[in-house]
Amino acid sequence: MNDELDVKTGVTDTLPTVLAAAVSKSLMVVVVVGIISLAVVRCFG
Repeated sequence: MNDELDVKTGVTDTLPTVLAAAVSKSLMVVVVVGIISLAVVRCFG
């Protein structure tokens, strides 16, 4: 029983960090794409 509880608490502990990492990565991608698109618009627009 203790092993199952440990696994559950481990999952609940790691889920927020994984979600935070995914959100930060997606935000970084959005920022990079926005900067590149702005640069392209300024160069060719």
